[in-house]
Amino acid sequence: MYDKTFPSTAVILVPHGTREQAGVNQSLELCVEVFQELNRNFQRLPPFYVGFLEIARPSLEEMLESVVRNGNQKVVVVPIMLFDADHIKKDIPAIIRRAIESYADKSVTVYITSAYGMRWRLLGLAMERQKEVLADGNLTREQTAYVMVARGTSDEAALRQVETVYELIGMTGYAHRKLCYFAAAEPRVEDVLEQVAQLEGIRSVLVQPYLLFEGYLTNHLRDLLEQSRQKWPHLRWVQTDVLWPSSSLVHILAEKVSDALLSSQRDTLPHDARVLVEGVTKSNSGSYRIVALPW
Repeated sequence: MYDKTFPSTAVILVPHGTREQAGVNQSLELCVEVFQELNRNFQRLPPFYVGFLEIARPSLEEMLESVVRNGNQKVVVVPIMLFDADHIKKDIPAIIRRAIESYADKSVTVYITSAYGMRWRLLGLAMERQKEVLADGNLTREQTAYVMVARGTSDEAALRQVETVYELIGMTGYAHRKLCYFAAAEPRVEDVLEQVAQLEGIRSVLVQPYLLFEGYLTNHLRDLLEQSRQKWPHLRWVQTDVLWPSSSLVHILAEKVSDALLSSQRDTLPHDARVLVEGVTKSNSGSYRIVALPW
């Protein structure tokens, strides 16, 4: 157990956010379990908060206002997202900068951790979700088309990561494989579902939303699959669960928070950390830095 203390420090966990209460509840469950795991490893943790990036409340900006007004000079911001795309590279730093310049009255350093990214534990979890559906439906891979559906982004580096995940988790013996997106990238899920319906030699289509939590996108996908069942009733259309719940998601995120907290107490930045923004706080009362951590 770590006996370190973290004076003037706060942690904000940042789920994406959704209008669907089931997805909000799932993201909060993950946050609680991450805190509980860390609480077993540290004698005294700093205050923890949850601030949603979009739609749900409280928002990240509201939580940042609260922690900087309370005088915290070190803030660890932990995006709960699968890939380092525009939300982590652009949107979150912009929100942080706006909040600090508006509300902080002393020097502040904000550390942003990376997304889950490509980790073997995560890939193994995604493959387990496939096995669950295959076993429940008594389906054979040799007569099944596999479709992975990702959220979508315009960030080229993130798209390459998505493609690598797809290659790794969909390589196990399916008759056909397709990758598609809900939005912001091509091909779109609606087009791919129609394409696989025309394939010969398959009896079923296994569709996997590569997402952390339930929400609008998973419900939309269920509607699309129901439409597909009506249009192509000769095929079995099945959908996997999202990645949550899983102890792997808890462990990975807890490791990120732990590393970030320990790094925040050192005099020098970790290797490969990048200072994204430097500036002055409200009324020129101090300086601030926004630091992207490499993990």
